[in-house]
Amino acid sequence: MGCGGCELFSAPGKILKEVDQAIQNLNVKWPKGRSKELYQGLVVTAYGQLNAPGEGQLSEVTTTNIHHFKKEFLDSVTRDCNQEAANAAKTAIESHITCYAAILHLNKAGSLLPAKNAVSSSPRQPQKGYAPTFEQVKPFSGRVEKMASERDLLGTRDPDFIASGKRRKSGREWIDGLPRLIFVSDMGDAFSNEEDFDFLKADTLPAIRSEAGQRHLWLWLTKRPQRMKKFASQIGVWPENVCAMTTLTQADPGNLNRLKALTGVPAKVRGLSIEPLWDRIPPGKLPLEGIDWVIVGGESGSGESLRPFNVEWARELRDHCRQSGVAFFMKQMGRGPVDGSGNPIKLKDSHGGDWDEWEAAGLCDLKIREFPEYFHEYRLYEKPRKSKPTRRAPWKPAKDNKMATAEPLSAEELREFWHLDQTVAKAAKAFVDAGIALARIKERKLYRQKFKTFEEYCADVHNISRSYAYHLAKAGMIVHEMSTIVDIPHESLALIKCEAHVRELARLPDSKSRVEILEIVADGSDFTAARIREAVEAKLEATPKPPRPPSPSVRIQNAKTPLDELENFLSSGNAAKQELLALVQKLRDALEG
Repeated sequence: MGCGGCELFSAPGKILKEVDQAIQNLNVKWPKGRSKELYQGLVVTAYGQLNAPGEGQLSEVTTTNIHHFKKEFLDSVTRDCNQEAANAAKTAIESHITCYAAILHLNKAGSLLPAKNAVSSSPRQPQKGYAPTFEQVKPFSGRVEKMASERDLLGTRDPDFIASGKRRKSGREWIDGLPRLIFVSDMGDAFSNEEDFDFLKADTLPAIRSEAGQRHLWLWLTKRPQRMKKFASQIGVWPENVCAMTTLTQADPGNLNRLKALTGVPAKVRGLSIEPLWDRIPPGKLPLEGIDWVIVGGESGSGESLRPFNVEWARELRDHCRQSGVAFFMKQMGRGPVDGSGNPIKLKDSHGGDWDEWEAAGLCDLKIREFPEYFHEYRLYEKPRKSKPTRRAPWKPAKDNKMATAEPLSAEELREFWHLDQTVAKAAKAFVDAGIALARIKERKLYRQKFKTFEEYCADVHNISRSYAYHLAKAGMIVHEMSTIVDIPHESLALIKCEAHVRELARLPDSKSRVEILEIVADGSDFTAARIREAVEAKLEATPKPPRPPSPSVRIQNAKTPLDELENFLSSGNAAKQELLALVQKLRDALEG
């Protein structure tokens, strides 16, 4: 819970600088730094009245305190200047505090002021389950594990949606049949601090990777994809059931750098949450290579600071996604949608997300809520689909499979086979995680506290030989390197089932070549180590081989002739410099091959 801040919850220095500027623009007397001075006085006075300050009560001009002392501050602006200046200051403050999670914390976390309608005059303490303040990020153990234990939704239909006491015509039909989708850290940003990496590794990842957690798809959104990328490099393999995502709000360099960093996260599926969209993002500035999903929405705040949402921006992004083969999800119009001419579009829903209103408002063409194909293919083996998948289900025998039996399996036998087959697949694929772990243990010598050598650690702790440990480590790192190539289809990489598959791919010099072979073999029905070996050998044979350098004995033999010439030349007494240099060069060429 909580976040280190972003454009939706700005740093106090940035807010107060713009407050000063907004007031000064009205040509009133307002010295630079006056806003901070007033706020500092309000905060220090309130803090000094506390007997025992709580965890969420800070004697600093924080963004939380700027919000809580807004009324007192604006009263001062009115007295010192006028009401117009106070209104300008109010708009400047509110335009920097629009995050939904932050606003919940501002109402429920700690404060130097008592809560509204509170019986006691004591300052408000954080409510149970919230961070002390939104800026003070706090981990809560067990929440992800509890969510992972929620019932499986695969193949189910979304029930009719009830809002304001009235049953709508239909539920969210666009989500029917998918596994449960879980938003990771929806009340903050789990990558706010690198210090929390250990917590995420110990608490969050095990729950997501657990048998219960793998039934669901997890949407992990951050405004710090650079930190997500660093975290991914530490854990080795990004979970297959986690969609890595980041937020964009406009086309400034800071936002666009997030997109670039996100494509470096070795995830099976990646998404952009372009919500709230504050301004047009030209398609030319939004390359979607390596992106599978784009969510778009307008701002759902209130007041003078609300930014309008031009629906033409959404249409442009929709067309860009279609051209790029990316799933497009139009979430909401926000509270202030406008048409291409800037005319307001009237919608009753406060978030502008009710489809029933869109058709009457001329927004029917934006009734698009798509999910990445990967979401539909995840756990495909458990639920046959009517549409033809891009890859055949792993349990379905190929037509040319000579080992396939003519006797069909019963429904009960099929169910048993599917579950048993997946158990085998999970165990076989564990070599990737084990290999990467061994590689890191060896590289950083993490065994050194109890063992003298890596080999001794492997033998004593895991009862595996030196050679097998090295095979595992190399295989794990090769698969990890291949997963970072953006263009490789997820289902192709998922076909690698054991270390023997990687051993054949390791004969190639680089990850790009290995991916090419993987794609060739994945297009067929016979994905085996023998088939990979054939493809690798064919590629090696077709690759031009550089000429082999002569052996040392041949070089010496070749050098004898120029040496003899040099000896005769020097013996003749002729000291012509150029001729001597030419002979020396011939000797060097011969020796170097």
